[in-house]
Amino acid sequence: MNTQVLKLFTKYIDGQCTSTELEEVLAILKEGSYVSEWSKAISEDEEHIIKNGKVGNLTPQEIDDLYNGIESRLDRLSQTETLPHKKRISLWPRISIAAALILIVGGLFLFYSHSREVVKNNIMPGKNVAVLTFSNGKKISLSDEKTGIVIDASKLTYSDGTSIGQEGNHLTNELISANTPRGGTYQVILPDGTKVWLNAASTLKFPATFSGKTNREVELIGEAYFEVKKDKTRPFKVKTIQHEVEVLGTHFNINAYAEDGAVKTTLLEGSVKLVHQRKTAFLKPGQQGFVNNATADFKVVEADPVSISAWKNGEFIFNGTDLRSLMRQLSRWYDVEIVYEPGVKDDVFFGKIKRNTDLSKVLKILALGDVHFKIEDRKIIVMK
Repeated sequence: MNTQVLKLFTKYIDGQCTSTELEEVLAILKEGSYVSEWSKAISEDEEHIIKNGKVGNLTPQEIDDLYNGIESRLDRLSQTETLPHKKRISLWPRISIAAALILIVGGLFLFYSHSREVVKNNIMPGKNVAVLTFSNGKKISLSDEKTGIVIDASKLTYSDGTSIGQEGNHLTNELISANTPRGGTYQVILPDGTKVWLNAASTLKFPATFSGKTNREVELIGEAYFEVKKDKTRPFKVKTIQHEVEVLGTHFNINAYAEDGAVKTTLLEGSVKLVHQRKTAFLKPGQQGFVNNATADFKVVEADPVSISAWKNGEFIFNGTDLRSLMRQLSRWYDVEIVYEPGVKDDVFFGKIKRNTDLSKVLKILALGDVHFKIEDRKIIVMK
């Protein structure tokens, strides 16, 4: 490996190249050489940002020649499908070179002054936060040092066995609500052993026990991932604002945020029955039941369960996610308001980012596209 070239690439990534060094980087990329050095420089830290300055004295013809030389490589590294009218932004570390080359060829300049402002006004990611509310109005704020709770009619404990106190005694007739605020997440293990992961700004209502009931019924607002305990004698039902999901034992994700404009149930394992008004549909793994809140249209579509449920595993995975949908996810997780300046394009994004990443770093990664950000207090301003 050529250490001098590696050092040059690292300087480029860190935004420290002189105009002469920048032209040298462009020349190397045009030749298609030192790919291993480039890959190592990029992969040293997946949160590095390509801070590209102006393209020196390169003429339009030279830029065209550079594009022609790397077009085939970009085709191999990029996703295969095409999305008309929207620019595709790739965030995956393994194709960062493609994103960087697109920046060079297209003249998409990342304004470093914006990056400095983002860092100065950094916002930390969400954490394990939730509140339990009981039928009598009593509330318990759950520990942010724990990850989940276990509900039982005779006791109430954290998932590591630690007692929550006496509130768990005599809960037989209790209806309990578990609520995560914006910037919060928590796991709830229901009385039947069903595991539920609540995403930010979500509420799950459930009984303290399913004993004596013909079915296991809960209500959801927001988003949750379910791993339902099998029980052939008692179906498990989830009610949302638009439909009802019925299962015996399976893994699925429900997104029922009102601001997203639809209720989306995505199946990962098993089978579920969806009931919407007078319509019924059965999902297979990899399918999603989609109900439009405004029109009440109900359909079954193919989906990517891994990316949709990635939040449960501490990741954002974007697979053709449009900018505004992406920003709504960030808004809930980082508890921030989103404001758009006029003329912001609704690009689509492909990539993976850890949910424990500081907001400023996330915005730097997103700024690989033709969009920029500024943080003011707890407000993100999205700019062209």
